[in-house]
Amino acid sequence: NTGAAVFDVERIPFGAVSILAGLRGDTRHLSADSNATLALSAQTRDATAWSGDLGLVVDLGRGFAIAGNVGRAFRAPSLFELFSNGPRLGEDRYEVGDPTLVPETSLNLDASLRWQSASVRGEVAGFRNRIANFVYITPTAQFKQVGTVAQPDSLRVYQYTQAQATLYGAELSFSADLTSRVGGYTRAEYVHGQNDQENQPLPLMPPARAVAGAEWHTTAAEAHPWYAGLEVEAVAEQKRLAAYNVPGQGYQTYDIPTAGYVLLGVTGGVRSNVFGRTWQVDARVRNATNAKYRDYLNRYKEFALDAGRALEVRIATDF
Repeated sequence: NTGAAVFDVERIPFGAVSILAGLRGDTRHLSADSNATLALSAQTRDATAWSGDLGLVVDLGRGFAIAGNVGRAFRAPSLFELFSNGPRLGEDRYEVGDPTLVPETSLNLDASLRWQSASVRGEVAGFRNRIANFVYITPTAQFKQVGTVAQPDSLRVYQYTQAQATLYGAELSFSADLTSRVGGYTRAEYVHGQNDQENQPLPLMPPARAVAGAEWHTTAAEAHPWYAGLEVEAVAEQKRLAAYNVPGQGYQTYDIPTAGYVLLGVTGGVRSNVFGRTWQVDARVRNATNAKYRDYLNRYKEFALDAGRALEVRIATDF
């Protein structure tokens, strides 16, 4: 699998207006040997495409700016998407590729409003992405028998396929310095994915998510700077499940729904001079309450919970 690309990016300022433009050309070549296990015959594939983006940023004054982009993108199917034909035992599934897949192309539109002052920063953004030949994997009604006679196993078949699709969504972020020692922030995001050919939800679209947090810290003039923070992450229930068209039965869903959940995170750190060196110690606890939950995008969600309380410590110094 080899590829090559050439690209150019330009920024052209006109006072309060800036024009951003980019153009890229790609060529890909794939060569596959025959493989009886994968039911694969020897073959080669070539793909050539161009991508581009045109954007505009307008400074409105008083810390406000608006931005917009229109772009065309390209992606060739991966080897797994094309030729998979076997079990993924760690994920309790059997994946089957589709050698007839063709490259994706997309047309994306996005716009945003930004605001920044000495102590407040915020942004609201939205996008719409129309994708031709969108490649995705979906659970089916089929099962494959694997293992041995003494230890048989049955794995659900996940099939790679493609369709016309539309994705749209929005993002919101806001942060503020409440005092010289305290800051707060929040952000939220939502993505809606639709299989336009089947008029069904796309699989593996993340549910709505929101995060809010606060941080306490020393001022820049203090000798031993430290910080401590709390963060709450809330994730909604995912109700939009992809469905598979079963002949004679209509659309059936084999995806795994997940309930909403809330996670608490704690962070902290300190910098100090010890033995003539500057040391930085940072600690982070995720899921501090040890909540039980399943992330919709986790491929193990059918048979395992996500990680419980986790502590990460990082120590850095100058040499």
